[in-house]
Amino acid sequence: PISEGCSLVLGSAPIAVAGTHCTPPRRWSRSCLLVAVALMELARLWRPGGGSAAAGAVGGGSTATAAQESREDQQRRLHDDRRERRMQEHTEIWLRQLLPNYVPGTPPTRRMERLWRQGLPPRVREVLWPMAIGNVLRITPELFEIHKQQAADARRSQALVPSNVLITLHDQTPRGRERSTECIPFDLPRTFPTLAFFKEGGPLHEDCARILEAYTFFRPDIGYVQGMNYLAAVLLLYLPAFPAFVGLCNLLNAPSVLGLYRLQPRA
Repeated sequence: PISEGCSLVLGSAPIAVAGTHCTPPRRWSRSCLLVAVALMELARLWRPGGGSAAAGAVGGGSTATAAQESREDQQRRLHDDRRERRMQEHTEIWLRQLLPNYVPGTPPTRRMERLWRQGLPPRVREVLWPMAIGNVLRITPELFEIHKQQAADARRSQALVPSNVLITLHDQTPRGRERSTECIPFDLPRTFPTLAFFKEGGPLHEDCARILEAYTFFRPDIGYVQGMNYLAAVLLLYLPAFPAFVGLCNLLNAPSVLGLYRLQPRA
């Protein structure tokens, strides 16, 4: 190893390396001088304490990175705190000032519309969504139970008759497209998969399946169409099963939405 005070031999001329000071003979060529300078630098780095500068640079970089991460974490916490305070303020405004005076079916005030566009707090969604969607179809809990029972009976019948028939949007039977419910189990695990609420065994899996099956029997002329699962899932995240079913039926009853699911964009 090269250390302070060692002797190096270049050709036939010895050179004593002491720290960074060296006086080579004049007869050395330029290449020998370059080699001598490089070796002196190595000796400086290898001597005791010579690597402290490099270690300090590494340590300084780690300290700077830790400080930057700390600043970013503090900024995230400040952002989350501001967002949480804003949500709490908006929740109080909606529940105490706006919703008590809101009449379902009437246009929202400018203040309501402005706050609505900024995003509804979760506690407000479960109150305002059913009011805003309405129930022009006059769906009752009894009707919901009837269609759920019809879907359950059909599910048991289908289980007794194995079938490998591909169900498509254009399948027609004398009763309608009730058999399209066979597609629902394939779509539910793919509904917001990162949430895991709608996978088999998830807390909202059964409710979402029953709502979609009930809608299929409520509107056998339409049946189940891929994409309905996302509407039902979003409603179920904030509403119980029956209000979510009412919301789904009334949302899909709008001509602009129904035309898409019936593959009639001009509607």
